[in-house]
Amino acid sequence: MAVKPSKADKKVAYDQKLCHLLDEYGQILIAAADNVGSNQLQNIRKGLRGDSVVLMGEEHHDEPVH
Repeated sequence: MAVKPSKADKKVAYDQKLCHLLDEYGQILIAAADNVGSNQLQNIRKGLRGDSVVLMGEEHHDEPVH
């Protein structure tokens, strides 16, 4: 049985992925998606597929690591 990564490990992995994408691409768009329905987000991601990389964060990523 695989060991689940801790919240701190998930945050570190997310930050590493974000830093890699920032190094790789010359242009980025950061947008808040508060009160956006899952169907609308799905349609947005489908529309961007192939042209862009979409990295979705969670509410918890802005909390400090203890």
